[in-house]
Amino acid sequence: MVHESETKELIIQLYEDLRANGLCVNKYQFSHYWLNRSYRYLSALQSGNTTSSIEPLQNASVRIQLVCDAISLSDNERLVSRICILGRLREKLDREIYLHTAKKMQADRSNFHALANKEDQPVVLLELE
Repeated sequence: MVHESETKELIIQLYEDLRANGLCVNKYQFSHYWLNRSYRYLSALQSGNTTSSIEPLQNASVRIQLVCDAISLSDNERLVSRICILGRLREKLDREIYLHTAKKMQADRSNFHALANKEDQPVVLLELE
């Protein structure tokens, strides 16, 4: 089973990367703008008051792509220089999302075999968190 601590670490690492590159100001902005969560999501996650899932990282991946698309339409050199940084962050993030999903599917493989052998019930192959 994929551990919740892995996704928590990925979220915190993404925050630190974006902040280090001047792409977010604080935890509140990061939580709301990049993860599409409440303003206090990262603080709650760090304090153990909430659980993490892969969905906020998927939201961040989509947001990064949208920001890259918007920047590519700009002629502001300072912004255009950020596309490479965002592109690298998104590649890393997408790779981690893929690995997380693959690990989850590997852990659930025995359940897939059991479901496939039930002839009288519909087959559900994947349940997302």
